Parts: sequence; structure tokens; C-alpha cells
Amino acid sequence: MESTVTLASISIAQLRAARAFLDWSMGKAAAAAGVTRRTVIRLEREPGYKDRQPKSLVRLVEAYRRASPAIVFIEGGVRPGAGTYVEVQQLR
Repeated sequence: MESTVTLASISIAQLRAARAFLDWSMGKAAAAAGVTRRTVIRLEREPGYKDRQPKSLVRLVEAYRRASPAIVFIEGGVRPGAGTYVEVQQLR
């Protein structure tokens, strides 16, 4: 299943949830995305930072999706409750 959310609507909480699901440190997430650890910190903590750094956000989201295609970002109205969920299915 593809992501059903626009990058602009991905929340700070969703970014943290995806990283937590992968059990990645901020440093590991940064390395996988090709951004600095400071960028990951700012994306996860500073409202509005992702809007100023869309390329960094894209790189981070793509790194999470590469690590686990089961990670899907959703926004309110698509499914009950906004958030990040892991689609439970057999990946072949």
C-alpha cells in the first residue's frame, strides 16, 4: 500500500512514531536519509521546520519506507484517527 498522505500533512508525531517502530536512533535515521542528526532533531521537534526543509523531509520519509514498506503515513479522514501505522501483511 502506498502512502495516503501529502508530505505537508506529515506530523512531528508521525515522524517520531516511524523512527520508533524501526527502533532507530536519530543518528541511524540521519545516516539512512543522508541528512544530519540535527536535521532529524529539528524535523521531529520544531513545528514548521519540515515546511522550510521539504527535501530533508522527503529523504527521511523515503528512508523509513525503504527500511519497512509496511510503514504508512495516514491523515485524518483517510482512516479512523490520524497517525502512522504498520500494515500487517506478508511482504514478499
